Amino acid sequence: MTEVPRESGDEPRESKASWSGHRPTNEGPTSRTLSLSPGATQQASDLTPGMYVVAVEGLVQGEVKTFGERAGVTVTAEGQTTVVVDFLQEFVPTQVSTSPTSVDIGDTLTATWAPVSGADRYSVELSPSPDFVGAAVQETTETTTKLVVGTTGEHHIRVRAINRFDGVGRASEPSSVVAQKPIIWPTWETA
Repeated sequence: MTEVPRESGDEPRESKASWSGHRPTNEGPTSRTLSLSPGATQQASDLTPGMYVVAVEGLVQGEVKTFGERAGVTVTAEGQTTVVVDFLQEFVPTQVSTSPTSVDIGDTLTATWAPVSGADRYSVELSPSPDFVGAAVQETTETTTKLVVGTTGEHHIRVRAINRFDGVGRASEPSSVVAQKPIIWPTWETA
């Protein structure tokens, strides 16, 4: 089986030089993960005949930037099968938002984002630090999740797509929310 990754007509934000490689995977009677350089062709030999899914992850600095897969690939004992997998979709969540954008400590907020083609699940990170050091992380299969902020100040939220081969995508642009101490109004008893 030969896998030939190619990028879509859209120019990536990163230059070709920043692409660190491609990671093709085939899933079927014989499963295998390979590594190859951008623009290269990879031969996977000694595959057991049968139906396969061939996936290719386009990597930038070790993170999945693009993802493509082709299902229903038949490998026979008699010949070689050539598979071309197009990178049709960026593998980065977009349109990440929170509602509300200001909460009291302990209140629930909702984070939402647009679905990513090829995502099996999402990793949602919440941190008071804009560089996400010490972020709280939770996974979900939905494109929305509930979060609770436990400290005051600005908090940052970003999302990563994860494909079924456990390839983790690049982080979304962050969204933010401000948490404050709840205002407790005094109560008076009247006679």
